[in-house]
Amino acid sequence: MTLHSGDPITRRRFLEWAGRAGVGAAATTVLSGSVLAACARGGDDDDDGGGGASDTVKVGVVAPFSGIGAFIGTITNNSLDAAVARLNDVGGIGGRKVELVKRDTGVDPTAGPRMYTELAAVEGLVGILWCGAPGLTQTLPQIKRDGLPVIAVFNDQLSPGRLHPEGDEAGRSLFQMFLPELWTKEVLAEYARNDRGYRSAAPR
Repeated sequence: MTLHSGDPITRRRFLEWAGRAGVGAAATTVLSGSVLAACARGGDDDDDGGGGASDTVKVGVVAPFSGIGAFIGTITNNSLDAAVARLNDVGGIGGRKVELVKRDTGVDPTAGPRMYTELAAVEGLVGILWCGAPGLTQTLPQIKRDGLPVIAVFNDQLSPGRLHPEGDEAGRSLFQMFLPELWTKEVLAEYARNDRGYRSAAPR
């Protein structure tokens, strides 16, 4: 089950999807992982942008913090706030504290590009975590134009072929944390064929 931009979001759909992905663990891992550290190191010698000489690493967060999908924002907040607190308690990243700059899309796909534009203008922002918010597909041209690192935490972009090199809608700066639906289906198909002996299947 993939939550595509523009699709209606229901609590049942999200819980099924989040349970398979491990929402809290995914968000925490993204923040504390090597991708964010690499982004932060990239601006060490600059006076502005990419973290620069500031003692703070700013990370953008786009999520539905309001409306029917607000529970996604609550999960995102709980996970990322805990991760940031832990990182800062142990010295941050490269000696710099982590600061989250959050933007709310609600469930409006047209808000995605607007919130991205706001975050891209924040001085010292090293990248954006796109946490289940709608509008990512509509924002891909802007991501490609700017080359700003964006990590799709819960939005599957690999399965529809939007990640480089299969797709070049967002260039090389779009990454994905979320386990692709395509890979999940492949594993299930292999299990059904090799372990259970099925030879055919029908869509439901």
